[in-house]
Amino acid sequence: MKRGNKPFFRIQKRPDKTWLSVQMIVDGKTKTLHSYGNADNPKNWDDAIEGLLVEIARHYHAVKKEHLEGSNDLFTRHRP
Repeated sequence: MKRGNKPFFRIQKRPDKTWLSVQMIVDGKTKTLHSYGNADNPKNWDDAIEGLLVEIARHYHAVKKEHLEGSNDLFTRHRP
C-alpha cells in the first residue's frame, strides 16, 4: 500500500538508540513532521501516537476541505 501524502508512524533503529517519529512522503521524499525521541521512554510512545492521530486528522480535514471546495467550484461553474 502506498503511503504517499499520508502521515505514518516510523520507528528508526540506530545502533545505540531507537527513535520515534511521524513522517509523510511529499514529492517522493520522506519528510519528518515530528520527532519524539528515544523509544525507551514510554511517554515518548504516548506522544508519538497522539502526534500521529493529530496529523491524520489534519490530513483528512485538508482532503475533505479540498474535496468540498472542489465540489463548490463545479457547482458554481455549471449554474445558469
